[in-house]
Amino acid sequence: MIRFMALTGCRKAEALGLTRAMIDRNRAALPDSKTGAKSLWLGRATRRLLKARPNGTAHVFAKGDGTPLSPPDLKPVWEVVRQALGNPRLRLHDLRHSFASVAITMGHDLVIVGGLLGHKDKSSTEGYVHLADKHIAAASSRVGRHLGKIIGRDRKPRSVFEQYLRSKDRLAVFCSTRDLDPKRFSRDLRVWRISQAGGSAQ
Repeated sequence: MIRFMALTGCRKAEALGLTRAMIDRNRAALPDSKTGAKSLWLGRATRRLLKARPNGTAHVFAKGDGTPLSPPDLKPVWEVVRQALGNPRLRLHDLRHSFASVAITMGHDLVIVGGLLGHKDKSSTEGYVHLADKHIAAASSRVGRHLGKIIGRDRKPRSVFEQYLRSKDRLAVFCSTRDLDPKRFSRDLRVWRISQAGGSAQ
């Protein structure tokens, strides 16, 4: 059930109340969630998880005697999980926050993320946006660094020889469009290349 919550972003009560009759292929129709009736979408990993569950109980997550799991049943298992993760204050509901954060970080629209979480309005989903702030800040830093290099490089004036080497024009065409003497330019270009190579011809 903990894996199911992590994969779907559903609430604890929604997972506890999930029955096999609610599931139709890649969707679970929940008749009564916190916000009323909603669809819980089941990805491939979630469907594999459900397929591996024992099939003899009405509730998907049930104890050995067939009775549904209850919050007290989860407590000792969750304690082991969060200790293993090194986060003793982690709540089951934080799995929902993580699901939303990953979806937003991957670039999914707030309306889509809201649909996955079962939110009725966009403002409910907007509360999760701050979870992706560090990823946005990192992206901003990378983009700024990249653009800074380009701007700094472009600000440096290029010599006519650099312009020629970067162009696709033949020497005669390049010179004619800039009113340069081709023979003199060719000679000066050789001298410039030697100077750029530190005194040795390239």
